[in-house]
Amino acid sequence: MKTGVIKILWSVGALLALTAGAWADSAWIAGADSKATDKGLSYNGKIEEIKVVGGQASLVLIWETSGQPKAFPMNRVRRVAVDDVPELGTADEAYAGGDYKKAISLYGALQSKSPKPWIAPYVNFRLVDCFAQTKQFARSVKALIDLCRAGSPLAEAVKLPAVMARKSPDNATAAAALDEVLAAKPPVASIEKLKRLRMNILLVEGNPEDVIPVVEAELKNPNEELRSLARIKQIELLLVLGKLDEMDKAIVLGRKELDAEYSPSLFYYEGRMLYEKKDFLHAALAFMRTPILYSMSNKPLAAECLVWAARSMKAEGQVPKSELLIPLREALDEKYKGTEGAAQAEKMLKELGS
Repeated sequence: MKTGVIKILWSVGALLALTAGAWADSAWIAGADSKATDKGLSYNGKIEEIKVVGGQASLVLIWETSGQPKAFPMNRVRRVAVDDVPELGTADEAYAGGDYKKAISLYGALQSKSPKPWIAPYVNFRLVDCFAQTKQFARSVKALIDLCRAGSPLAEAVKLPAVMARKSPDNATAAAALDEVLAAKPPVASIEKLKRLRMNILLVEGNPEDVIPVVEAELKNPNEELRSLARIKQIELLLVLGKLDEMDKAIVLGRKELDAEYSPSLFYYEGRMLYEKKDFLHAALAFMRTPILYSMSNKPLAAECLVWAARSMKAEGQVPKSELLIPLREALDEKYKGTEGAAQAEKMLKELGS
């Protein structure tokens, strides 16, 4: 009898040990409407894979509470911890804490040993952003290319890195890498994403006269997002080239074609167009629409528009100084702290002796 009890206890202990191991992974998930500062709530279980669920690249975890799979969109996954790959949890913790240089080193060590199929693409997914955050554009593009070549759904979820300033060596290196991939016409996932990034580099490095035909060709692209970006870029280039009447027509088309998220940019460019036409009061009104309607959703542009509104009123010459100071002081509000517009407003206030 005593032997039987011991066997039962050993069996229960073994089962508990297996169960504990099965639920050893964790994922920290932010709320659906959370800010980027949301560190997320911890869900424990077993991370199974990353796949498309409901049209979004999602991390699938067998949740310990129910034993059933739960899918979390990647834009809500703040970090993960994996029991048998503890280095990934350490790297992700550094990433979530904003220590991108440390995260790059830790993720790099993981690239050569990823026992689970989803980990290598996940590492590249994080590296794209880490390199972008540390101004290593060419390395960010290389990680993105690797992600696309892997055929991972994360290639669609990843945010494109920002192109460096004109004449940056990183831009040339990244362009060469993208040209090599695109010339081979490989069956990689997200080929359109790579094309868009290549176009982004061209938009920075190319002369406006050479770039605008490329942009206008993209206005016929079947991809709605690419068409929208091309329309905004076309408007910007027409401003640079001084083709204000064509710019006016493009803005009218933009209002018909583009989603509401592009409205702040359209108001900004309308203001710039009217300013160049020396219709300063209407320019000021156009500029003010963005900070009035979109001060929280697009803070950098809202702050810049406040400065342009002040410039427009100053250029008009008939506006009392007390009135043109109003948008400048608004641009120094706490919510715009750290934006380029706030810095421009502070400089202009000093120039005005206020």
